[in-house]
Amino acid sequence: LSNEVGLDESGGDVEGFDELGSNFLDFLRRCNVEIKAISGSWGPEFSAMALPEMSEIPDDILILASETIYSPASTRAFTSTLLALLHRCEGAGGKARALVAAKRVYFGVGGSVDDFLNELRELGGEAKVVWTTDGLENGVGRCILEVTSGVKEANTQIY
Repeated sequence: LSNEVGLDESGGDVEGFDELGSNFLDFLRRCNVEIKAISGSWGPEFSAMALPEMSEIPDDILILASETIYSPASTRAFTSTLLALLHRCEGAGGKARALVAAKRVYFGVGGSVDDFLNELRELGGEAKVVWTTDGLENGVGRCILEVTSGVKEANTQIY
């Protein structure tokens, strides 16, 4: 884990980071798992920052995204950036997938899982629901989608 995001054995900026956190970091090291946390706007610059050089791309990559499809205005940028990252890893011979956690519908802002899935399919990607809740407990349905690419990187434009 990178000290850039405040995650190290001393706890960094993460509140409540104690023995459990240290044990978790030790476990990740033993399993040769690297976590890279990146923040920024979706687009070509983000993609370049996330995977700077093809030679540095790991064999397997899992991208985690949460609450990223709430705005219809940013759905295409997020979807195309996500697919570009998956394609770059696959183009280097690796395996890639993403898990996207979201509310089924974002009331008041207009985004939805269905809109994301339509955009994803239009750009050649694929997704399946791996976890869902109907929202009866708190009124908000949620799901986790497993996203994979379906086309070569050359066919994906980043907006």
